Amino acid sequence: MLLLTLLLCLPLALWTVGLISDGWIPQGDDAILAIKTHDVFGTHPPLVGMRSTSAMLNPGVDAHHPGPMEFYLLAIPYAITGWQPWGLLAGCLIVACAFVAITIHSAYRAGRWYGVAIAAVILLATERFFTELLVHPVNLWPPVLAMIATLMLGWRLLLWQTRSLPLFVVCASFAAQAHIVFLPVVGALALMLSIIGVIRWQGARESIWPVPGYQPRNQPPIWRRPGWIATALVALCWWPALIDTLTFSPTNVGQLAKLGGAGPGQHTVGIVDAFKNYTRLATPIRQDVTINVATSVFWLQIVLVGAALLLCAWSARHLGQLVRRPSRAKDALAAASVIALTCALPLLWTGARTVGALRMLYLDILMPVALFATAVATWAALDLIKQRTRTPARTGLILAAAGCIVAVLIPTSLIQRLPSGGSTPDIARARTATTYVSSALEDTSDNRPIIVTGTGPITFASVGPAISAELIGNSREVYFDSFWPHKQDDDFRRTSHAPANAIHIDLREQTNGTWSGTAPTAADTTKTYATTIDRKPAQIQVIIRDH
Repeated sequence: MLLLTLLLCLPLALWTVGLISDGWIPQGDDAILAIKTHDVFGTHPPLVGMRSTSAMLNPGVDAHHPGPMEFYLLAIPYAITGWQPWGLLAGCLIVACAFVAITIHSAYRAGRWYGVAIAAVILLATERFFTELLVHPVNLWPPVLAMIATLMLGWRLLLWQTRSLPLFVVCASFAAQAHIVFLPVVGALALMLSIIGVIRWQGARESIWPVPGYQPRNQPPIWRRPGWIATALVALCWWPALIDTLTFSPTNVGQLAKLGGAGPGQHTVGIVDAFKNYTRLATPIRQDVTINVATSVFWLQIVLVGAALLLCAWSARHLGQLVRRPSRAKDALAAASVIALTCALPLLWTGARTVGALRMLYLDILMPVALFATAVATWAALDLIKQRTRTPARTGLILAAAGCIVAVLIPTSLIQRLPSGGSTPDIARARTATTYVSSALEDTSDNRPIIVTGTGPITFASVGPAISAELIGNSREVYFDSFWPHKQDDDFRRTSHAPANAIHIDLREQTNGTWSGTAPTAADTTKTYATTIDRKPAQIQVIIRDH
């Protein structure tokens, strides 16, 4: 298993090295995340996750993603490397490899080699589908691997392997906090496991949880019991969100509760389109993002996915026995089927309540959830073949079927690295600006605070955050503004709090021959460079006003 884990981590390492060698720096949302990660060790640690796009679909609803756990985990490697951009990528790699290791180990403990095969196929398909995005820090990507680990740990818990409970809490919290799309799936899985846990508690202790009831005489100390450890970890993982709930108004919890469904004059896509999208995720052989229902291949995929869900339901038919006293040897497939169905239902529900087909692309990060159901159904089908076939050809048939699946899912990205984010115009544009600003400021011993202002959409959302992250990493006191209309945990960085003697870095952009913002004066230090915006020629101007 160690060799398999290393092989699955190899592409992650190669992508990380590629990004670093290409000169990757955080810009846009990556830069905002870098700033929040830096602030973990400051006097204003982050209390909520990244800002969401909720207001675009639900006017008046301004929700952050549920929690800041990703910032706290990345803060240690980021700080150890002296707040260098590559430290952020190294932290993402460490976290990603940890989730891969947890996935493989937990899959083996739950389903032995069948479980390992399922986990490996899902990880391979995920690496093929997302490639180097899996080692980017922005909050869309790290929880993808965390979700796979959560599925495997939930599988173990359903088989009454309670030692996996602390790790389940950590992985599930990470996925649920990083991006709101994971919250319904993780919530449904946690609710199902909690209900079964309460039933088992009552059966084993003859009392209703949390009343202790009957306990074995040789109980381990509290600090070694999985339940108590998990309770402590829940408090540790979620205390920032709790503080935010008690401190800010409106609370992020209240804003999140308003999400889901259409706003005034809007319509959700419905269950039919949600199932079509689920089919695309459950059989990710076709890599395009459009759903062409006119093709016979797609209808075949729909039939196969429907059959897969029915196979999972058939395999989970002995749920009562599974709840009372599960056996790994007999009930591993049934437990996996229950996990698959429990997670598939909220995925379909989330898709059905999505506004617009384009927004449904966010559900792509839940692809491993749909793939898990497909993989479990494949196991169930092979098990049926095994039971019905009594000839020597049985083994060859099973191996051939498994080989075909693996052959389809082996990622070409393991052989040839795709073009990295370091070569994109956004990265190159931001890198030019940050290099100039750092060079211009290091020639002076002046350590005054700095105000960074972007006057156009690109300079405000991409270049400006990149400069701010670079300067904050260099221990400068930086202030910048936000479109966010409510009080939040980084309000101390608003320009209204900056001292009067602060240095101003103003960013302008020229598109279609028109400049944004105020033109520089003769006393300003200015750099203008050519770039592209939306594939059209443009210019960026960096103005340092120190007077």
